[in-house]
Amino acid sequence: TDNSNDLIYLLDIDGHVVYASPSIYRLGGVDVEQILGTSAFASIHPEDVPTTFEAWSRVVAGEGTSLNVRLQHGDGTWRWIEMLASPIQYRGQLHVIVVGRDLSERMEAEAARRESQEHLRQVLDTANDPFVAMDAAGRITEWNKQAETTYGWLRAEAIGLNLSDTIIPPQHRDAHIRGLKQFVVTGQSSILNQPIEITALHRDGREFPVELVVWPVKVGETYSFNAFVRDITGRKQTEEAQHERF
Repeated sequence: TDNSNDLIYLLDIDGHVVYASPSIYRLGGVDVEQILGTSAFASIHPEDVPTTFEAWSRVVAGEGTSLNVRLQHGDGTWRWIEMLASPIQYRGQLHVIVVGRDLSERMEAEAARRESQEHLRQVLDTANDPFVAMDAAGRITEWNKQAETTYGWLRAEAIGLNLSDTIIPPQHRDAHIRGLKQFVVTGQSSILNQPIEITALHRDGREFPVELVVWPVKVGETYSFNAFVRDITGRKQTEEAQHERF
């Protein structure tokens, strides 16, 4: 335990520190001698104390458990620590052994990822054109507010459905499925990364012309596909009117 990168505590039945590994200095910013005999609960964030006591009750009753808590560092900051706790017999008495792993970087990265996703969602929802994304199996993974308005499917309804079952007219579905499978296998397509005009399907069964650009994104060993799909009904009507005039 002295050589472990994880924080290791041995606590008595009252939660006092009997042993702490040297890694307490790296994770907690204090020396081992400073915390021996002190309550392990003293450095836990007040908001996390109730769940910690609940977990403690389960452990002293003989059940191992895990939880994430904020532990106060010696510099006054708080760090997220994953705690794994188990009951153990030590010198003939019940004790609790706790292994703690620093989650701060992971939690911060997760918070940054959520913030980035929220920012992207705001950008997409304020876009003028419908935005649609799907995975390599053809399932819808993103759907902005303009897509809701244009195609009649709410985002909560569309996510997870096959694109071919929503906005692609029946007569074009087989070609869509074949083209998707071909690209996933070969990486080749004649319609990606360029503007194309096709027919889209509204939820009410109405078909209308759209212009779109689909671009693939490599995700590990597979792909996802993004597209802005613009309703060009008005433009087509104007073009037809001009054609008839001349």
